Amino acid sequence: MDVSKLTALPLAGNPERVAVVVIHGFGRAEPGWINDDMVDKVGSSGHGLSFNAFSEVYRLPETISSDLDAAKLAAPETNQIAIRRGHYFLSVVRSANLPDNSKVSLAEMHWADLSKASANSIVRFLVLLRLLFEAPNILAASLLKESRGPLHGTVRRVVLLAIWLLRWPIAGLHVAIFGSAFGYAGLSKLSAVLHGPKLAEPQLLPFVVLGLLAIIAIAGIFLSKLRAVQETGLTSLFEASAVCSLLLAVFVAFLTYVVPVEVLRDIAFSILQMIQTTGRISDVNIADVAFSTDDAARVSTYLATGGWIIIAVWAFWSLLMFLAYAAIGLIGLWRFVRPPSKSVMPLGRLASATGLAVIQSIAWKLIICPASLLLIVWLVPDAGKHGESAPNLWSVDRHFGVNEIAVRMVIIAVLNMLASLILAAVVIWLSRKRARIYQERREALLNGTEALPRLIVSPALLIFLFAINVATTTFYYVWCKSDGTFFTYVAGLLFQSEAFDFARNVLATGAVSSLPALLGLIFASFKKETYDVVQFTRGVVDNFYTPRTPWHWLQPWRQRIGPATFPRRMRLQERLETLMKDVVVPGKFDRLIFLTHSQGTVIMFDYLRSMRSDHVLNALTRIDVVTLACPLSHIYEHYFDDHCAIKPSAFDLSPKLASWTNMWRADDPIGQRVDAVAHGFVQNRPLPAGGHSDYFKEDVVCSILIDLIKSENRAPRNFVI
Repeated sequence: MDVSKLTALPLAGNPERVAVVVIHGFGRAEPGWINDDMVDKVGSSGHGLSFNAFSEVYRLPETISSDLDAAKLAAPETNQIAIRRGHYFLSVVRSANLPDNSKVSLAEMHWADLSKASANSIVRFLVLLRLLFEAPNILAASLLKESRGPLHGTVRRVVLLAIWLLRWPIAGLHVAIFGSAFGYAGLSKLSAVLHGPKLAEPQLLPFVVLGLLAIIAIAGIFLSKLRAVQETGLTSLFEASAVCSLLLAVFVAFLTYVVPVEVLRDIAFSILQMIQTTGRISDVNIADVAFSTDDAARVSTYLATGGWIIIAVWAFWSLLMFLAYAAIGLIGLWRFVRPPSKSVMPLGRLASATGLAVIQSIAWKLIICPASLLLIVWLVPDAGKHGESAPNLWSVDRHFGVNEIAVRMVIIAVLNMLASLILAAVVIWLSRKRARIYQERREALLNGTEALPRLIVSPALLIFLFAINVATTTFYYVWCKSDGTFFTYVAGLLFQSEAFDFARNVLATGAVSSLPALLGLIFASFKKETYDVVQFTRGVVDNFYTPRTPWHWLQPWRQRIGPATFPRRMRLQERLETLMKDVVVPGKFDRLIFLTHSQGTVIMFDYLRSMRSDHVLNALTRIDVVTLACPLSHIYEHYFDDHCAIKPSAFDLSPKLASWTNMWRADDPIGQRVDAVAHGFVQNRPLPAGGHSDYFKEDVVCSILIDLIKSENRAPRNFVI
């Protein structure tokens, strides 16, 4: 530390320039929000702040630089590499004067356009569905980043493999099969209207299927490129769809044009014999099985083949889940016998990652089962209508074709709907339990000596989740054999009564499209409880833990610069660095105050610890930090090793850092006390109940900000030389 620099510091009482960099949390959709939420409140505080009648608006370019680790090694003047062509963000600055001629400027760092939020219930429900598909893989990889010990490593590999199955083979196969099937249905209806050829003819059907699969693959590649260019969304569904469509196309072409039909007949016999030896069916007479070229080209054959491929992958997924449950149970039992040291991976991380996979599977099944039934009644209208005696269904299909798949889709849908209702009841119970805890321990919560339990990944919720999944899986595989009493009973309800006709009529009229709206209305009833948690989770996934796509070669060459592991996180850091370089530094401010909320606190913390801030903050005499609803310790440190794994000292973050005040509401499910800096540097101040939003309008926040701006706080940091 150069002590000579301290002699040039302004004395208390002299006019100076103070910059207040405000970083919002998730959900601020428009630039200039500080004028609506802060300026009037601070200006009317009675401390003589006279804000200008106008705002300054900066249109700042987005830069492309290396990732955080590389930035620590790069020279400051060469760290910025390029400017994103056509990419800008707005920063609104509002200035005020103090009675002693000091100047204060509120400068916002806006990033909501990267992850726009919506208060609409239906949109929020769609966001939730997207999260259920995207978040488990990303969060599980981050939760299980450090695998300590052989058993932990086994659980990590099993869980990540199970989630990979959901994200790639299962998702891709569903899109490829459903997309080609729905496309075939549409083309068939169009051909019938135009009196064209029947697409179900044996000589035409393979060509139609191959063409549709090729279209899906091309569309998947195009959408992947569009996502990579715009850096919007994070799902690998497009890539999975493209890969699985190409693989299915190769599979269909191979079986249709390379393998003789006699070989296909032998394969069908082998499958039937294998099924017969397991006892699932007992009335198969191999000699009576008829199989011809026409049979191989039936729509029902394609549907049955695709359906059983998917069911086989789901069976493997269920086996992996049982292995994960057993391993987690063994770890928990071992830790009960021999309590671990603090250095071991928290068991909650393993359980949470596994729970994410289970929740994702439930959401998938609730979507794909109705879609499967819709396909069956559209494309195979005679399936099940006359039971197994249907004359136009070949004999192999009678035993393991679309009839059985339809029954299984109904059973899976009902089981998972019941599981969803039970889980919803558990979530409501946990929410009410949190409310009771707050009332019972209100004084301790307001004193900051206790914190409410984490509702997001509550141990009770995980236990119920695992129990429900084990119960439904066991019921399905043990009690739902094809020749079992329960399976026969369900098939009878569907095929030997009016229930199947009723279901077909409901699906054919498009009434199934009302299901998302109904679920959206149910979701809207939990608006207050779910909005903050869903949006926060989306921010974590989108902005902090979305890895670089393996298909980044689809990006333009300008956006491939640098080895950024988390590109969206880098964009946030680049925006803050640009704001500091182009607004704060040219303003020649003497002091800096960071005022941040929720995810904004993580952006600020990453910026200070990245070392890219050193050359920007050299001219300042003092830095103060105020965080609101900060999730650094409550969420990030508890679940993710790469955030706060090693607590830095205040000097490590910045030699100019003088104070850090953290405030949170006692009932906030996301932000709590912060211990992210060593030696108890952070001053934690809990607030009364009020949720996760609207912190900037709190009187105490305004008061603390004013106190930091006032002249008695102008002394530089007490440096330890």
